[in-house]
Amino acid sequence: MPKLLFIAPSSPFPAYDGKRQRTLAFLLAALQDYSVDFLALDGYPSKELLFIPDGLRDRFRFITLPLSQDPKWLKKLGLSFFPNARNQEMFSELLESTFYDRIFCRYANSARDLPQGQRFVLDVDDDYEELMLSKISNERNPIQKLRLWQIFQFNRSYYQRIIERAKIAIWVKSEAGKLNGKLLANLPFQILFSGKPRLVQASKNDILFVGKLSYKPNSEGLKWFLIHVWPELKTMNSGVKLTVVSTVRPAADMEKLIEDLEGVSLKVGVSDILGVYHSSKVCIVPIFFGGGSNIKLSESLLMGRVVVASEFGARGFSEWVQNGFVSVAYSPQNWVLAINEAFNKPWLEEEWEGVRDNFSLEAWNKKFLSILHES
Repeated sequence: MPKLLFIAPSSPFPAYDGKRQRTLAFLLAALQDYSVDFLALDGYPSKELLFIPDGLRDRFRFITLPLSQDPKWLKKLGLSFFPNARNQEMFSELLESTFYDRIFCRYANSARDLPQGQRFVLDVDDDYEELMLSKISNERNPIQKLRLWQIFQFNRSYYQRIIERAKIAIWVKSEAGKLNGKLLANLPFQILFSGKPRLVQASKNDILFVGKLSYKPNSEGLKWFLIHVWPELKTMNSGVKLTVVSTVRPAADMEKLIEDLEGVSLKVGVSDILGVYHSSKVCIVPIFFGGGSNIKLSESLLMGRVVVASEFGARGFSEWVQNGFVSVAYSPQNWVLAINEAFNKPWLEEEWEGVRDNFSLEAWNKKFLSILHES
């Protein structure tokens, strides 16, 4: 069986968030055709071993390298893609002592210290250029805006060199796909554990927001919606309710805003996310900056729920915008109109089954393996 070196910032175990779940999906797919050595760059394999399901323990192995930390001056300048010479030596020694048929890197940072001339497959995921440009455009503080611009300029050329070195770069959305590109979108990766959930038609015109509120794009986007959209929407639909779901508690000001608004409730650490989706008819994605693609949007479609999203939040889902399952809203008035239209959209189970066919883990695995084989 061919041998694969899988490099990632951290272990996929426990797979408690979307990023780790995508890492786990790649690992499980690779194990179908490859013997895998998994190198977690944060270097804590013994702790992570506790979370590996018994059925996986003998199917791959963790390896470690005595990697060094970046100098403090590099961190202060924000040079996260600047290569570390000592770590490059460590990788050179590893690749000289062990032959790998393929190398797969999860995120550009994971490929940073590979020797020059070494080819690899790269899962870009959060496109650094998109992430930083969106942050800069949304930053209101001029000093912080300048600081972000400086960090972006310091990092940009190093980031681009990593992308150029990749044999194949995997992008999560067509809008960001560039050099050496193959598209492999995000799935709602909880299907790794639970399979496809059953479809249930919502009985009320209620709204759902799902997102970790410690993540700034989520908290800022939700705050904008609550301040600029919710009051008018509530005036037009007095009985409408909004449920906000987060894995962690939000900041105090956000929690107070939610508490003070009529019809808005917060649920933290929900054990039965399926039940929350079933009780809501429309999902919202008011995201205005960030990177990657919104897994919660694909999760909403898998659950049979129409989505109203910002233009940025809907990136990567143009097919669903064209088909009418995702609506893009711009101004607060657009949001109110789009949500009301979504409330009135007929819900047809056979139509939603057709949508869900596009979120096949088997097809996703097959495409990823074909990318590895091609490289």
